[in-house]
Amino acid sequence: MPKLCEVCGEPVKHRGSRHCSKKCAGAARRNYKVCPICGERFPSAPTAVKITCGKPECVKRRRSMLSKEASRTEALRKVSAAFQQTPAGSKGPDHFHAQNWTVQAPDGRVYECRNLLHWLREHESMLDGTVEQAYDGIVKTKYSMQGKRKIPLKQWKGWKLLKWEE
Repeated sequence: MPKLCEVCGEPVKHRGSRHCSKKCAGAARRNYKVCPICGERFPSAPTAVKITCGKPECVKRRRSMLSKEASRTEALRKVSAAFQQTPAGSKGPDHFHAQNWTVQAPDGRVYECRNLLHWLREHESMLDGTVEQAYDGIVKTKYSMQGKRKIPLKQWKGWKLLKWEE
């Protein structure tokens, strides 16, 4: 009795082989997953994070199911709210990325602050531009002082950076 191919059921031509052709041998090595929506088998690498078969209706239904997972969404909300209550999660001077800055205003007054972005938000009326523009300009001045910019910037609209501590 001839040996039959594991994939298609045709007789195997070569002794010691389990498949009738290279095509069937390749198909046997391929990894498959089952779509949780439609139940269809689809090829997917073992390390792939792909869940569905890829049909638009399966993808849409899976995304809809994920968005309705209230427990996961609620848990993320709780973690985010708890982090905002810690000093590290605050937007104020205790923010975990905060540094000490010393800046000089165009009128010559010197200001020291712990968190530059927070300080700029509190003193927005003193700025000639938006808070984001001022922050970007002062940070570019810092990079210029560190030698990290091709075109150095010594000041931003009269605001000078005197020193900073990381």
